[in-house]
Amino acid sequence: MKRLPHGFSLVELLVVIAIVAILLAIGYRGLVAYLEAQRLREAAENVKNVLFEARNRASLESQGYRLKVCGGNRMGFVREGAGDPCVGTVMQLPYGIQVEMKDGLCQNSKSVLRFTGRGLPVEARCFTLGYRSKHRKVAILATGKVVMP
Repeated sequence: MKRLPHGFSLVELLVVIAIVAILLAIGYRGLVAYLEAQRLREAAENVKNVLFEARNRASLESQGYRLKVCGGNRMGFVREGAGDPCVGTVMQLPYGIQVEMKDGLCQNSKSVLRFTGRGLPVEARCFTLGYRSKHRKVAILATGKVVMP
């Protein structure tokens, strides 16, 4: 009586490994793109939260506030006339994501966003976040509404 072999042959095992490698190679680019988009989305939420916090403090304390982008990936805000917002930095963006503040049309660079004592920005601003080749925008309108177009 002849016995049947148990287990897998080397050729069968190599074929399965090759198929798995091909599937992983196909899915890798999609995974990397998804992770980059998630990181940008997280950073945009962080910027949005800082804008809300500065706006709320200005409104609650009935005092003007200044918000400034410090060094590309940090943001800070202080009361009007209280010194440099970059000294007491509120938030640093994760993953090396860079942020740039521009005017309301996202064209000309600006350095400071001012909030009135009622919590409204003096003028609209647009924040452009960049990570590798991807970009995302967060805007604060003159009405105080924060949007992520």
